[in-house]
Amino acid sequence: MRTEQGGDGPPGSSAGRRDASSRPADEDSAILAAALEVLEHAYQAFLNPHEFARLLEVWGGHVLALGPERAARLNARLERHLERALPVLEVNAERQLQGDVLGRAVSEQLRPAVAVSPSGLVIAANEAAERRLGLSEGDQLGEAHFAPGDWEAARAFMRAPPAADPSRRLTVRLMTPEGEPAPADLAMMPARAGQAPALLLRSFEMTLSPEARAVLTARFRLTEAETEVMQNLLGGRDAADIARARRTSVATVRTQIRSIREKTGARSQLDLVRLAASLCALDETRRAELATVAARMRRSYRPPARHELATLPDGRQVEHRRIGPPNGAPTLMLHGSLFGFALPDAFFETLTAAGRSLWIPARPGFGASSPLPDDAGLADEAQALLRYADHAGLGRFAVIAHGAAAPLGAALAQAAPERLESLALISGFLPDRPNAADADTPPWQALVQIMARGTPRLLQLLCRAGAQMLRQIGARDFYRHAYSSAPADRAAVESGATLALMKVSFNMVLAQDLRGFAQDFKLAAEDWSALWRRTALPVALIHGDQPQAYDLALARRAAALAPNACVRPIEGAGQLAALTHPMPVAHETLRHLRAHARAPQ
Repeated sequence: MRTEQGGDGPPGSSAGRRDASSRPADEDSAILAAALEVLEHAYQAFLNPHEFARLLEVWGGHVLALGPERAARLNARLERHLERALPVLEVNAERQLQGDVLGRAVSEQLRPAVAVSPSGLVIAANEAAERRLGLSEGDQLGEAHFAPGDWEAARAFMRAPPAADPSRRLTVRLMTPEGEPAPADLAMMPARAGQAPALLLRSFEMTLSPEARAVLTARFRLTEAETEVMQNLLGGRDAADIARARRTSVATVRTQIRSIREKTGARSQLDLVRLAASLCALDETRRAELATVAARMRRSYRPPARHELATLPDGRQVEHRRIGPPNGAPTLMLHGSLFGFALPDAFFETLTAAGRSLWIPARPGFGASSPLPDDAGLADEAQALLRYADHAGLGRFAVIAHGAAAPLGAALAQAAPERLESLALISGFLPDRPNAADADTPPWQALVQIMARGTPRLLQLLCRAGAQMLRQIGARDFYRHAYSSAPADRAAVESGATLALMKVSFNMVLAQDLRGFAQDFKLAAEDWSALWRRTALPVALIHGDQPQAYDLALARRAAALAPNACVRPIEGAGQLAALTHPMPVAHETLRHLRAHARAPQ
């Protein structure tokens, strides 16, 4: 959205060209109005992370409407406010995140489960708990929810100080809406420092597993018949019900129950039920904990199985992947900020079948690759990539760069022109114009460009907050918001196979709290138009012909500025051309690389 403030006029109008030094009242009021609207959306985004994309849209629209100089004043005002407000907002976000963590922990349980506060308030419940136990978020546990005699024990357990024994557990019986007792396990949930305590109340299978039966036989020397009686007691049956089910007398069942109590040391029949329920809980807990651990590992960043870690001579670590024949034509492939590392197999197969050997490093600050210093520039990252190329044994090579990596391609061409054969930019950033942020610039890009130039601290604040929000939103919803207005790209987000590839990039971006993302836009905000004009290397701008962050007209304008550049349009594609149209993009890329290869391919 591009916003025009009343009295300001659009950029380029007489109102928009007023001398900023005079700072007339209507200009100040426009900046104030823009700041208030941006702050309103910022607060909404903290309360609802799904509003984050809308925040960027509104903010970027104001940046475009105000123009570079006044946009810098807007951001300076916002920086002062958000530096004070962000700690408060982060506390709120942390509380919200804790609620999300509890919700995820409950949803990961294999059986009906709820998270409860020490007062018995249900904080989160999974679907199984709603179906089986009739418990939902916001319910207050009470005597009616427990079997006779169990509520008082549960209440005392929940109110005990968490530090008393964090590993303690209690087995109780919950009453289902049908009036049946359901054994359940009550335990403290792990919490980070400063988080409020919570407990996990989890129903479990009321069937003794083979492992539980083995414990009863080995530890307590119960007979098979006595074990079956234990199973029936666990199901809530009394002696008469058990006698009918086993086709024996009530006296026989009572004798068996008495024998079981003597062997186990139980003082009552209720103790027997709790013993059997505890054995079931141990077995269920083991399976649930395995599932929880696996889920936590998925949430923590780990390089995908096909990725490797390399340590360079300077000590920096680089996550990377190599695809193609060992002795193929070397090609360095640079991913963008949000996509480009994981692409459809068809793209890679087309290039490798033609004899291309692809080297794909995670750039500094992404994935497990060591970040660059905060004051690093384009030349610094270009040198870091050349050190990686040296480590990989690449002499002369071609470069494929996606999205925000385009400026690095130009920087590499300047740093080592004798080593590069050609450069293919896929949906790449285009050379910036001095004090850019005109009507052709996408709002989100104008926003980060102005931030990176004038208020880098604000960009850091935005990335810090954005990382929290994106973790809550998740990859699917984030990409849906990011490309909701791009029909050519929207289908990619709805495709399960494509989304799986995009999740790889999403996880790499968040691995270091958007540090690489912030670095990308700081570099892209540099005025590299002079660098671009000096790029004598053959360059292909491979762009979709549908509306996107950089449309085809801008690509053609950029190509006219470089000595040896051409545009290769991809019909029907948008910003995610390499994901949605992998074969046409691969063929155009290969055609360019072949035309300028050192030797025929």
